[in-house]
Amino acid sequence: MRDKRTLVFCGGKFGLEFSGGCIATCRIFEYVQHAFDEVVVLSNELGMHNIRNLRHIPIRDNEEAIPILRGMNQDECVFYGDFWDAIVFVEAKLPFYFTYHDNWPEQAQLNQVEADRKPHFIALYQRIFEHAVRVFSVSEYKQLFIRKYTDRVSIIRNGTNHPIQKETYTPFVGGTFRIVMTGNIDERKYGKALPLFEWLANQKLDLSVDIFGWENDEDIARGLSDFPFVNIKGYQKDIDLRPYDMYLSTSFIENLSISVVEALQNHLPVICFDVGGLKEVVNSNNGFVIPPFEIPLMGEAIKSIVQSEVQFDFDQTTLDDFDWQVAGKRFLECLDEDS
Repeated sequence: MRDKRTLVFCGGKFGLEFSGGCIATCRIFEYVQHAFDEVVVLSNELGMHNIRNLRHIPIRDNEEAIPILRGMNQDECVFYGDFWDAIVFVEAKLPFYFTYHDNWPEQAQLNQVEADRKPHFIALYQRIFEHAVRVFSVSEYKQLFIRKYTDRVSIIRNGTNHPIQKETYTPFVGGTFRIVMTGNIDERKYGKALPLFEWLANQKLDLSVDIFGWENDEDIARGLSDFPFVNIKGYQKDIDLRPYDMYLSTSFIENLSISVVEALQNHLPVICFDVGGLKEVVNSNNGFVIPPFEIPLMGEAIKSIVQSEVQFDFDQTTLDDFDWQVAGKRFLECLDEDS
């Protein structure tokens, strides 16, 4: 690695206050910065980060970035991208590494607009996958998709972003059953929650559901608020998971949610649909994976926990790879393998 002294990122945003993919890139770079003399970021926006040797080059678009990238010494640089705008490296004819965080082809399920965009983005990512030195996937599920276009793919799990607060599993023994859900309120994450809550309301269970996230879809947020057991808490950076009895995900499009992993790390049973890579971490030892999108089955699973009909064994749950230090080490190992 000593002949590759500069780590170069190019994309729209770089910072810890943006998307999950942006956070992942910042965290990976934080744990590998010691292996580089400099980290260079070409981006429209630069947010918060913990990288001491970072140099920011503001750019407006890929067209402006191309001559800057071409002017860098390829023998001293490792180029890296994490979104569709990494096509800039293909256009600049540069070797690069890429992590796939996006949700295509499932994104097309959202609405007709996204369905119409699908051919464009699949073709775009195909070019990125085929030209990358190596593609990283955060899940086995997406690794299968990437392998349609390249065999140069490796799994590097995302780490978690919050310390573990609850180190033991506590079976529910009665009282109000407390459920936590996280993620911005929109059709993808909460559209299926509406019929589920209707089903639960008819069961007359003593439960409460706290939802943490921005209200991106006012109609869905209003529908959720109509249920007396639902509490919309708004966005909160640090959520105390200790008071809760279960984590619920009704998302119908996922890669591998880090919020689910964090719930499992805190010994909270998880109920989710069998989408994306969620069943890589959720199983009968720590929750229920429900066939898409069987609302009564999901409701019955929740009911079985509320009525203390099932308990879980978190000793069988291994999440060691979901650690940023592990991710950074694996990243550097892959660079060494390719050099």
